Amino acid sequence: MTYKQNSQTVRSMESLYIKAEELLNDVSEQDIESSATLNVFRANKTLFRKVLRTLNNELNSERKRMLDLGCGYGGLAKLIGTTLGFNEVYGIDINQHRLPIAKEKGVHVYECNLEKESFPFSDNYFDLATSFGVLEHLTFFDNMIKETHRILKDNGVFLLSAPNLGSWVNRFTLLLGYQPRNLEISRFKVFGVHKLYHKLYEEISPVGHISSCTLKAIKELLEYYRFKIVECWGVGIIPSPDIKLNFGLKLLDSILSKKANLAIRFILIARKSVK
Repeated sequence: MTYKQNSQTVRSMESLYIKAEELLNDVSEQDIESSATLNVFRANKTLFRKVLRTLNNELNSERKRMLDLGCGYGGLAKLIGTTLGFNEVYGIDINQHRLPIAKEKGVHVYECNLEKESFPFSDNYFDLATSFGVLEHLTFFDNMIKETHRILKDNGVFLLSAPNLGSWVNRFTLLLGYQPRNLEISRFKVFGVHKLYHKLYEEISPVGHISSCTLKAIKELLEYYRFKIVECWGVGIIPSPDIKLNFGLKLLDSILSKKANLAIRFILIARKSVK
């Protein structure tokens, strides 16, 4: 690549970043409240840029359709799709209240149970599939991963974000005999967590986190269903308006979460293998 070509690429990526961050600042409060990944991207613009750069490099120039699994209110799906220049953005979810709101944002929405049903699309239909904070609401991941592989084109890209069962917080929590926060045993009340959670957050209530996985487990599952891992990042404690972290905890989290297998959350990009 010549110096001129490299300069043009840098300018192109900078324009993409500016566009993405403008859209990020305009997402609705509904989307922000319902998406941990959106909060991560808003708080960590450097990570957001790294994810966008990798996606932009991995995707083909012809970007017809992308699909968000568990699209919710549609804000994050629309942001990613618009930033990366997709012609059409699709979303599937089981929540009948959120789907009409996503539709108003221009997302083509479908009601579907990710864990049990076939996705309502033909084989090799999408260039990109995304999943933000969905796995923890499923009992098993097989159907979702298998169907994602089916509906992606050859060499299609899969972006996934989820809480990490093997995080440094969960390891300490279990060592002390407490329940990891991202594994709930009741629909009505959070049981067994360390008292620190009650000090950090003004309100703790169940959000439907019935499952979790380590980074190693999700990588092996993706490889089993013929995906190749491209890139992976670790994410620290999720920003929240009512969270009150002291300096020591912030420092510990920032150090340990640099390793994705110890991070509170992981974000990974995989590619559909042809063979």
